[in-house]
Amino acid sequence: MIYSGIDWSGDAGDPRKSGLSPLLVTAIAHIDGNQLPLLHEVLDRVRADRGLSAGFAFRYSASSDRVRAAFFSEFRNVPMSARAMIVDKRRWGPERYRSRGYERIDECIVSLVCACPPEMIAGQVLLIDQPRKETAAVTRTATAVKRGLRGIGVHPYPQIKPVPDHRAQGSIVQVADMIAGALHDAGAVEGPYLASLRGRIVLV
Repeated sequence: MIYSGIDWSGDAGDPRKSGLSPLLVTAIAHIDGNQLPLLHEVLDRVRADRGLSAGFAFRYSASSDRVRAAFFSEFRNVPMSARAMIVDKRRWGPERYRSRGYERIDECIVSLVCACPPEMIAGQVLLIDQPRKETAAVTRTATAVKRGLRGIGVHPYPQIKPVPDHRAQGSIVQVADMIAGALHDAGAVEGPYLASLRGRIVLV
């Protein structure tokens, strides 16, 4: 079974009015369930080597350069793949900003998921970085993803689960967060963290 974790970096606000970053990056990381123990082992090794707590959740925006470098250096040894979408919000017209911010983020999530191969979706598991108590948000995103997939004739995920990235099962969500953050900084699959992963991260 394939486990996919999805997360994003940036926000859905209009950079021309708010002065925020013009980029919104969404990333989805895929890993075979049999490789999850290896992923957990690698992340635990990085935590130990960098003197981090056992429950430390890897979030790009909250990690130092040294932690980022250690993460991506060790992560090269984990068999996985990822897809990502970099949106320049300056290209969005005024009509796009009439919707709510979370709706624009959900649109990006749906577009990214719909760009994944069907075999990565049918019969597999999608994990989203949401606490279970956020029932409305989880249901909204899951419904949007299923509707988008049905719209292109792809059988939806049988399981779309909310898993906060600080939980053990959220390891693959942490990977998506780190990739999205690095892409947000670099603007492409390059730079000190991603250059070695060029063949494993596909921009859509």
